[in-house]
Amino acid sequence: MIGQTISHYYVLEQLGGGGMGVVYKARDTRLNRFVALKFLPPQFSQDPQALERFRLEARAASALNHPNICTIYDIGEQDGQAFLVMEFLDGETLKHVIAHGPLELTTLIDIAIEVADALDCAHKQAIIHRDIKPANIFITRLGHAKILDFGLAKIMANAAELVGARDTLNTIAIEQTHLTHPGAAVGTVAYMSPEQVRGKTLDARTDVFSFGIVLYEMATGRIPFPGDTSGVIFDGILNRVPVAPITLNPDLPTKLEEIINKALEKDGSLRYQHASELRSDLQRLKRDFTSGVPSAHRSTGQTRSGTLQPRAAHRRSRWSVAALAIGASLLLAIAYGFPALSRWHSRPWPFQGYTIQRVTNDGHSIQASISPDGRYILSIVEDKGKRGLYLRHIPTNSVTQVVTTAGNYYRDPAFSPDGNYLYFLMADNESSESRSLLRVPVLGGATQTVVRNADIGVTFSPDSRRLAYIRWNSPQPGNSYVFVADADGKNEKLLTFGKLEQEMYPPWQRLAWSPDGKTIALTSNPLPDPTRSRILLIDAASGKLSILGSSADRLLIDVQWAPDGSGLYVIFSERSAGFDRWQIGFLAFPGGEFHALTRDANAYQGLGLSADGQTIVTAQRKIFRSFFLVPTSGALRQALTPVWQTEAVFANAALAGPNALLIAGPGKLMQTSLDGQRTSDLLKEPTSYFLRPVVCWESSDRSKPRYIVFEWFGHEGDSNISRIWRTNADGSNPTQLSSGNADSGAVCSPDGKRVFYTDVQTGLIMEVPAEGGKPEVVKGSTVPNTHLAIRLGGVSPDNRMLAAVVTANQAGPEGDI
Repeated sequence: MIGQTISHYYVLEQLGGGGMGVVYKARDTRLNRFVALKFLPPQFSQDPQALERFRLEARAASALNHPNICTIYDIGEQDGQAFLVMEFLDGETLKHVIAHGPLELTTLIDIAIEVADALDCAHKQAIIHRDIKPANIFITRLGHAKILDFGLAKIMANAAELVGARDTLNTIAIEQTHLTHPGAAVGTVAYMSPEQVRGKTLDARTDVFSFGIVLYEMATGRIPFPGDTSGVIFDGILNRVPVAPITLNPDLPTKLEEIINKALEKDGSLRYQHASELRSDLQRLKRDFTSGVPSAHRSTGQTRSGTLQPRAAHRRSRWSVAALAIGASLLLAIAYGFPALSRWHSRPWPFQGYTIQRVTNDGHSIQASISPDGRYILSIVEDKGKRGLYLRHIPTNSVTQVVTTAGNYYRDPAFSPDGNYLYFLMADNESSESRSLLRVPVLGGATQTVVRNADIGVTFSPDSRRLAYIRWNSPQPGNSYVFVADADGKNEKLLTFGKLEQEMYPPWQRLAWSPDGKTIALTSNPLPDPTRSRILLIDAASGKLSILGSSADRLLIDVQWAPDGSGLYVIFSERSAGFDRWQIGFLAFPGGEFHALTRDANAYQGLGLSADGQTIVTAQRKIFRSFFLVPTSGALRQALTPVWQTEAVFANAALAGPNALLIAGPGKLMQTSLDGQRTSDLLKEPTSYFLRPVVCWESSDRSKPRYIVFEWFGHEGDSNISRIWRTNADGSNPTQLSSGNADSGAVCSPDGKRVFYTDVQTGLIMEVPAEGGKPEVVKGSTVPNTHLAIRLGGVSPDNRMLAAVVTANQAGPEGDI
């Protein structure tokens, strides 16, 4: 072909090719300009359907006149070969650009705006592309985008209703009906929309979804729905939530992640309805980013070192060989205030200079709240397993017990904004599922029940007339509900709800009502990735949800609004500290910029803020994890002494022989003798986390370790990736056994030859040879209606049975073995 003259085009060189054509650079001998000739591959030259699709591309693209769509000059045929004459473009496809990694933000936004504008033009002409992907987007040397290849273009079903589309319909609407069999999925598998996968009727929203995949890839360098087969990819497109973009690229603005997520909505009615809406959001993002408006700034942290297993490691360990002891001292932080200014970035962060006053030093304070006038502290004190509610007058340091009911469990103390009432949750004990929200006058009086069946304490509207609280599993199990009611509990109204753990992770849900009364902030740590911590904003009138800030490297545990509405004070914990150093920070509103106010060796629990914003009250936590060796037979007649103790909250232990203990935790996997005299590091990686070690024993000698198997979280900087690994008994020859992104809870077969674990993302139990090999699904292990709720218990001595604890998503906290 090179060196030949086709019609009046002299072919110079081959530029590339794809499934629907080969492209050459040529010179137009009549107009003396370079063009691109696209030839249908010879193997398709006799295929009527392929020829029709080829001609359709010319007609569809030639009907579009837009600077970001490749111009079609002509269509022809020579010696039985059909060809298109197109605008010659100098540059490379977006596919080749992305191959070098995520795009720089300004470049990404500019390209995205141009592509969205081009799609909007096509959709207004009733044409959908159906194959939007990086290979079909060309980036010129000047940095402009051009959409290529309308070979799969199709007229939308409602095209006849579109103004200005009738001329185009007359030329191609009849011809396109034979190009696709009913129900067939047309396009490139990894970039299809859910409706394409299902073979449904398509409209402009299918291109929006495909473009959302392209946006995700430009932002992260990865596709959102990876897989080795089309079946796996289709399952991801239809059923899976992709890894959050900010997890893969922490430098992304939160607003861009929101745009990508909306474009990737699986439900078309929740997606952008038109490319013009997507373009407008991108243009606003560009304006804010280039002008320095805070809403474009990212809210995530810079820290990328350190890792943690995504699920149960955040919860208190309940296994019999570990005990968790907590001591707390109440602190009072008094800071210099700053006047509110018109632009956040022009004012200093709050609490840049402060003094700390220790109010109590007995180690019994659990939570506290400060009165609006800053003169009183309402605290929950725990002593010998019993809790009490105490009111302390700060100037005189005098204390009185507010509620004297014995044997009750108190939590979440709060003052009403007018300072007239004390509110708190009360239950019979810590494990009770029945809690009530109560109040008592500040100066004493009868205790009143405000709300029954409330699980997270109260936040108030600025005028003290309304309150909000959270209730779990009622009226429907598996959901977390946010209610509002009058200050006395009357006129209860459901505001919003979400799936427990999946959207609103229970342990660290907290509410805070904004000073203007319009918004309620909610901390949320959704699964399957609880390190994907978020601050949700709930419209106090409509219940509509939005996201203020999101982070892959920081848990946001508690929240309080600044009195001037400039942001929210938060209790946060960073991955780099193993998520066990709870500190105080500030999240600006509405921009979402984050700033740490404290960075010390302490851990703080709970936030109370005075009405003038000058004083914060919190409890200082001290947490230790101790490991004990417990006899398997005989009565336990004496107090146990820990064989190992650490301040690393998220540490795990396992016996590794008659006199050896494995300790896994932040940064290293180690072995110690039971007397603690001989300690050695088996594996070290400061930026990762080692979790849940187990031993695969030699089948011939049950006292001799064959392998050590463990979870390695965040290995080599793979943030939020947890996989199963094994080493030799001395820590040598580390070998990766699993290949998922959230693999957990390994157990070994008694013969030491097989390793079983849970793929948390799919909920499947997997099996892999201890020597290494391809993981396989354990037959019969698919459990319906579960969500990250499989915990392996072990393998039977005959190597035939596997025990697991399974918690059904619809059944609340109950589990089955």
